[in-house]
Amino acid sequence: MVLTGKTHTDERGILKYNNEIDLSEVRRIYTIQNANTSYIRGWLGHSVEKRWFTVIKGSFQISYIKLDSEKAPSRYLPQNRIDLSDDGLNYLLLEPGFAFTIQSKVQDSVLLVMSNFPVGITNDELRFPIDYFKIRR
Repeated sequence: MVLTGKTHTDERGILKYNNEIDLSEVRRIYTIQNANTSYIRGWLGHSVEKRWFTVIKGSFQISYIKLDSEKAPSRYLPQNRIDLSDDGLNYLLLEPGFAFTIQSKVQDSVLLVMSNFPVGITNDELRFPIDYFKIRR
């Protein structure tokens, strides 16, 4: 689910905001900065944890799939793709049961990621090789 931010500009400058997002569940935040724009981080999924993503600097492409099984998901699941950039305070919320990849589209881009669990509590990481899923839209 995409939570769309807004921008207000006046003589004082620019204010970016997002009044649609509820962060009351967030227990942990961190940033990701890929080494280069060709590297694709993933596939990573979670069976219990939620993830919120927003771009602090630059732009990212996030691909995500709703898993049909945690242990051996189909390789031909429909993929969704979203481009997020720092021009708005837009958030992508992925509920439990999704796997995703992250690729920066501009060098030195920074992605802010939030989770609803502290690190080490759930042990619910679902990792798949980058070529595991075949493209199907």
